[in-house]
Amino acid sequence: MNKIGMPFLLETSTIEECMKKAYEFGCEFVELNMSFPQNQLHQLKELNWEKVNPYHLSITLHLDEQFTFTSFQEDINETYLRSLKDILLFAKERHIPIVNMHLLPGTYVTLPGGKVYLNEKYFDDYFQRICKFKAICEECLAYSETKIGIENTSGWQEYEQKAIHYLLESNHFGLTLDVGHLATHQFHDLPFYQKHQSCLIHMHLHDADDHNDHLPLDFGTLNWRNYWSLANQYKIRTVLEVKTLNAFEHSLDRLNEKSF
Repeated sequence: MNKIGMPFLLETSTIEECMKKAYEFGCEFVELNMSFPQNQLHQLKELNWEKVNPYHLSITLHLDEQFTFTSFQEDINETYLRSLKDILLFAKERHIPIVNMHLLPGTYVTLPGGKVYLNEKYFDDYFQRICKFKAICEECLAYSETKIGIENTSGWQEYEQKAIHYLLESNHFGLTLDVGHLATHQFHDLPFYQKHQSCLIHMHLHDADDHNDHLPLDFGTLNWRNYWSLANQYKIRTVLEVKTLNAFEHSLDRLNEKSF
């Protein structure tokens, strides 16, 4: 069976508390979302990990959900990329297996015919930033087993798929499958995942319906068991990405039932 992880939750106000709860639930790792103030890099570096994590659970990182490197304002990109370098070097030093990230689509203009994404309109400029990002990641993670998992969010446009395909040419990148995001965006990204199934390295598992995700298992309409089977088939680390401890416990109980 693949490894099950717990996300950092609002109810677990410290990393130490999160680790304790994850251990009590029988999890093998915790995913620390760096959008939370408790999970900033300088704090992670200063932690006494033997005290905070006496259970020796592993961790994965989730970059700040506003992380971007494709802004048309270079100073914004440079700030994020400097931060990224430090995070990746920390991940490499600590042998952290996964650094998860969203690839933000950027600004769009709404015209009578629909949305026009500026990154698509000015694709050459966008792709140069993708190339720079890839080069930085490869340099920082050289001789490391740490991988960057690119997570689906709101449905990748064709220009984003081109960029991701380019990133996946490097063995430092893989795909994170968020099954709820997939469902709430009408499975738009499913063909891309099917085509690149061998690149799957990480999963965010939760239930969903047409409009809501991050639901406890069996609280939505998603056939989440198929994705759980896929995670087991590929031995993919899986975060039960719900939002409360009760929802996590319920979802974990569903996974542990012997009926499937």
